[in-house]
Amino acid sequence: MKLEDKISKAEVSYIYSMNFNSRKKLFTLNLAKSPEPATGAKKKLTFKDVSNFLIDEETVSQLDQILGIGEYREEEKVKYVFLTEQRTFMFWTDKEPLISDVV
Repeated sequence: MKLEDKISKAEVSYIYSMNFNSRKKLFTLNLAKSPEPATGAKKKLTFKDVSNFLIDEETVSQLDQILGIGEYREEEKVKYVFLTEQRTFMFWTDKEPLISDVV
């Protein structure tokens, strides 16, 4: 299933956190219907077996179309994705991806 299909099926509008579990090879997007997750319906999307998960321009474009967020930029071996005004999520594209939330 495409990322776009998963998100639209979830009927959510905001990403409020992400997680990458390198041991289990799981990538999780935590989504909500409102900017305040405590007040709105929540949905968790998990992508399995993502040892080679790379976020690419197309994925960011999909996120931007669905949620109205996302800016893609590449510098050396790091791909930056700006998902909200407050946070920058960085996806390293080396052997094993790491996801960092910089406030």
